[in-house]
Amino acid sequence: MKILIMGEGPTDVGYIDNQTGFVEGPVCVLLRHMLGKNSDHIEFVFTEKADRKRDDKIRGKIRHRQRSLRTLHGQGKYAWWEKEKAIEEGADVALFYCDADREGGEDSRDRKNCKKRFDEVKKGIEDGFAAYEGENQVRTMAVVAVKMIESWLMADPESFNKAFGKPKNSKSNRNMFPKNPELEWGAKNQPQSNYPKNQIKRILDQYQQEPNRDTFRKLAEEANIDVLKEKCPISFSDFYNQVQKLKEEGMPN
Repeated sequence: MKILIMGEGPTDVGYIDNQTGFVEGPVCVLLRHMLGKNSDHIEFVFTEKADRKRDDKIRGKIRHRQRSLRTLHGQGKYAWWEKEKAIEEGADVALFYCDADREGGEDSRDRKNCKKRFDEVKKGIEDGFAAYEGENQVRTMAVVAVKMIESWLMADPESFNKAFGKPKNSKSNRNMFPKNPELEWGAKNQPQSNYPKNQIKRILDQYQQEPNRDTFRKLAEEANIDVLKEKCPISFSDFYNQVQKLKEEGMPN
């Protein structure tokens, strides 16, 4: 099965290494985790958002493209383009990952507002997929984190112990993990805030680890999918349900 994947950057979906090719990030690892033995034959094809502008320059501004893209908002234009690329690449699935985070306000920690924001971002991606007027044999997945990939990775404290061993001060470390990681938020420029990137850095400091793609990949490899579903019921559960649907509809070889 060939999956064309697009995301925010190297710490979520992965990146291209000039020597080894595509290096999978935690989103890919979690997907393989959920697919189990069905993941053995997955081939990921990576594309970056920046490729869209380069692609437009090569092809020129095609009229039907402009007409289709006119009504799309947010991530929709990228999703439209990704589906086009997936069909051209002969991919079976187009998976678009993005964060739904935004700066400021108490509503950033309110479940109702977080769910509303999640729904808006996901709909923008799905609208982009649906607006593509060409062939439609490619399956699509709009995978959205309410805040960011760090929120998912903080959901299972035990994954840190499995990946890096138990820290010396395990009691204080347990208290650092968020109970509702999807709803955590804080000031980005304040290291002691609960901004997810700041929070996971403080946790990883206890394990003498740095927050980077390799670290996140190790956490994804050790993550308990059931725990992530329970702790991140808005977005990770949605990702899980999309994967189950893919399995139920039959996995391409």
